[in-house]
Amino acid sequence: MINKVIRLTTLAIIITTYTNIQTMNLTRYVLAGNEEEVKKALENGEDPSKDYANGNNALHFAAMKGKLKIAEMILNHCKSKKDLILKKNSSKNTPIDLANTAKRHELAAHLKSILEMEQQKQIEALKQKKKLDEQTIRQTQDEKKGKKKTKAKTKRRPRKKRKQKTQFHIPYKPIVFMCTAAILLYCLVYSSQHTNN
Repeated sequence: MINKVIRLTTLAIIITTYTNIQTMNLTRYVLAGNEEEVKKALENGEDPSKDYANGNNALHFAAMKGKLKIAEMILNHCKSKKDLILKKNSSKNTPIDLANTAKRHELAAHLKSILEMEQQKQIEALKQKKKLDEQTIRQTQDEKKGKKKTKAKTKRRPRKKRKQKTQFHIPYKPIVFMCTAAILLYCLVYSSQHTNN
């Protein structure tokens, strides 16, 4: 049991050391300006947004050295360009600040333009979302209005009873009965007279 714990601890130390050495390679390559090695490190999955000395990430180091191509590679391999550009180190400096301090104005301007494009994309995405939300609200309101209209159409108003005009109305059944009775009576009377004679 103790041997397993020692083996696992040793393995964890080796993995942690190897990971730290690997991630330090990215900063070493950025500071050396070695584009090929930076590209390989990024393709091997190194995180460009990871903080190193004094809270600096790989983009901070590229900005200090004025490495425009390396900065572009780093930004193409990060999750959020905006967050990486606005990330402040322990001295509260962004990569743009460091590029300006090091008189790397071309790189600073490039990072600002990327930041503006990212912010514009975010604004457009918010506008699109707002537009979709408004369309959804309108559709819901239209559906509710449509249901009210169909309910209104399906409801029938009760018919008002018409007042009948008073007319002189002769019930025909009693008259027919009386006529029939009169004819039968006549026939009886007539037949009894003929049989008595």
